[in-house]
Amino acid sequence: MVDSKDAVDSRRAFFKLAAGAAAAAAGAALVDVGAGGRAEAGVPSGAIPSGSDEVLRMTADLRRALEKMPAERRWGMVIDTRHCIGCNACTVACVAENNLPSGVRYRTVPEVEDGTYPNVSRIFMPTNCAQCENPPCVPAANKVIPGSMKKRADGIVEIDYRKMKGKPVFEAAKKACPYSALSLDEGKAHTAG
Repeated sequence: MVDSKDAVDSRRAFFKLAAGAAAAAAGAALVDVGAGGRAEAGVPSGAIPSGSDEVLRMTADLRRALEKMPAERRWGMVIDTRHCIGCNACTVACVAENNLPSGVRYRTVPEVEDGTYPNVSRIFMPTNCAQCENPPCVPAANKVIPGSMKKRADGIVEIDYRKMKGKPVFEAAKKACPYSALSLDEGKAHTAG
């Protein structure tokens, strides 16, 4: 069976959409679109009907967000802990995406106990940087090494890895973080010896 060029192009466009939406949904990549304030997300223009596929709706939402100037955007991540089974696939994906060295984790999945005996349950609580509105880690780190951390206009807490080196600055930021989301990263790739 020979596919027509339109069918091949249509499948290719779908897979581009799915890959882009999956990356956005996972928080794996944040796009800096520069001064223009626009980025193509691979979605045909026009509204996505409410009954459409979830990936298409997420992609349309991403496109609308990227059309705004960075200072007008706010990024967030929602994790439904009712569906987390504690497999740590998100931790492994984060390590792979960020090429982290052994022992460094930007995302962990601790098990949390909820309730009192005899009505006790345990849930998995995926954790990572919460991108706080007023992140206490930023002034704590900058007190040790000025400019080592900052809050971007779009709400993302950014670390300048050229400046944030050594245990003193890391320990100050970690101590200030209410979510225990920081892990000492000395900038080595996982393949470095």
